[in-house]
Amino acid sequence: MGKKKIKLEGVTLLATCALWGDVEKKATEHHKKFIRALDVCKEYCEFEDIKVLSDRPIKGCETTHIPKIKNRQELSKFMIKEYYKHVDKGTHMLTVQADGFVLNPDAWTNDYLKYDWVSAPSPWEEYSCVNGGFALRSVELMKHVATHKHDWYHPEDFVIAIERREELEEAGFKFAPRELAEKFSREKNA
Repeated sequence: MGKKKIKLEGVTLLATCALWGDVEKKATEHHKKFIRALDVCKEYCEFEDIKVLSDRPIKGCETTHIPKIKNRQELSKFMIKEYYKHVDKGTHMLTVQADGFVLNPDAWTNDYLKYDWVSAPSPWEEYSCVNGGFALRSVELMKHVATHKHDWYHPEDFVIAIERREELEEAGFKFAPRELAEKFSREKNA
């Protein structure tokens, strides 16, 4: 009998699979890693909803089609300007990637939902919660970021968690403290 799943009420699992460059050579391998990350998340957690965004079909995975993303800068801009629009259920989104996903579901606490951004603290920055690849974000935070003019988009997690942090905190958004962020995730776990 399997381990009991953690129920993440109000949380949509949101993942984007975007490839650029010589995609045909790397697509199959990347898709395998991406699907494995999603499968692990679904094995450990029950989400309010699951959305997988991609510009191409992914074998074995239901996707929502998005425009072609040509590079990391375009991905960052897409995440800042468009991401929140893909969450139909819940107050938060858990972003995952092929190399950033749920590894320890027992680390979950509903205290995370008291914050608008929870992610791994950066070992190089004074701020907690910088890494956006595996991050819990409130839909309201992402909507605010998308709808308040800013000309810098890349890297999106740096823009949100460092560059715009003061503005966002003044607007009432909360970033998890370092101690809580360290329980949520760490850099270079896998």
